[in-house]
This record gives sequence, structure tokens and C-alpha cells, in this order.
Amino acid sequence: MSERITTAQVRILSRQFESECCPVCNKWKQTRWCFCRGCYFALKTAQPALASGLWHQAFDGTDRFFESYARAKAWLSTTGLQRTKNEQGGLFA
Repeated sequence: MSERITTAQVRILSRQFESECCPVCNKWKQTRWCFCRGCYFALKTAQPALASGLWHQAFDGTDRFFESYARAKAWLSTTGLQRTKNEQGGLFA
């Protein structure tokens, strides 16, 4: 996701950020957390650089938080949780 994030994508990610449902696995998460604990720690373990991008301030007038959030969500949705589950016995063992 090297292109700039659109305003519509920012709105969607903002709603997911404010939600109590993890956008990756649909489990409960605390409001204003990006992901549930399981998804976040899978990301932090396998892709610490992606996880560190989530520590930008969400509403600082730039889109860098939401760009990081979109990259992390895409990674978790496509390879992250499946890799953790299949290769390591992962979160679901």
C-alpha cells in the first residue's frame, strides 16, 4: 500500500478504530485500539515495524496513522493470522 490513502478509507478506518469489533477477526477489542489483543500481538511478533507505525497519533492532522493502520490490517488479513496459525500453532492452538 504505497499510494496515499483516500478520505473514504480514512473514514472507514476511523469507524473501525472507534468500534468494539476487531476489523480482522471480528472478536471484541477495546474502543480506540486498532485490533484485538490476539491480532495485535501476532502483528507485533511477526512484523514489529508495522506494529510500531500504529503508535502515531490518530487525529494529528495527517494520515500517517491511518496509512499504517491500513497496511497492518492488510497484512493481518492476508498473511499474518494465517501464517501464525499454520506455521506456529499460533493463536488458535
